[in-house]
Amino acid sequence: MSDYAGVRTQHAADELTEALGAPYSEELHNLLFPTEESESMIVMGIDPGLKGGVSFMLPAICQGWKMPVKHKIIDVGRLQELIISHAPVIAYVEKQRIMSRQAGALTTGSNYGRILATLELCGIQYLEITPQTWQKKLFLTGRDNPYKKQIGYDFCVANGYFVPMTSSRANASFHDGVSDAHCIAHYGMESQHIDGVIVQLEEINKALGKEA
Repeated sequence: MSDYAGVRTQHAADELTEALGAPYSEELHNLLFPTEESESMIVMGIDPGLKGGVSFMLPAICQGWKMPVKHKIIDVGRLQELIISHAPVIAYVEKQRIMSRQAGALTTGSNYGRILATLELCGIQYLEITPQTWQKKLFLTGRDNPYKKQIGYDFCVANGYFVPMTSSRANASFHDGVSDAHCIAHYGMESQHIDGVIVQLEEINKALGKEA
């Protein structure tokens, strides 16, 4: 940080702490002015399933992959490589709804478990969210809405999130597993920002000795 930037930051801190009615402290400074490292936390979004996808997102950068699959099961080795190389601070996983009488329910449940186990082995905190939770946030409401996938893809395009095609064939369509993973990560990024602000305010009040 330059001397000029440091003076401006200190001046802003003085004004703010004066308004809050509390003495300036290093603890309060760290709460009010988070480091660049804390602002560059990667959020992971996962659309589970063999045709799903994974996404790693920063506020201005997003990368996505088709769900790694090997011999019709989740390739946990490759998934682990992706997680370790991107080091997300948290993962948002679309909660898999498994019907006991549904064909392939055992395989679906097994693959979902492999994803969660991989996250745990990598030490990544994760939250399971229902499709309705993130879809409602991104205006993709309606269980029977036939345009959900297209709306999700359009949302990715509008935000500059690259979505690969399902294959190299001329009639191939966009990979909705990756577009859904991007949307889930976007939901997670917004949730982390909102939750972070709330936590920050609570910590500030705590540092000031006030009730939240």
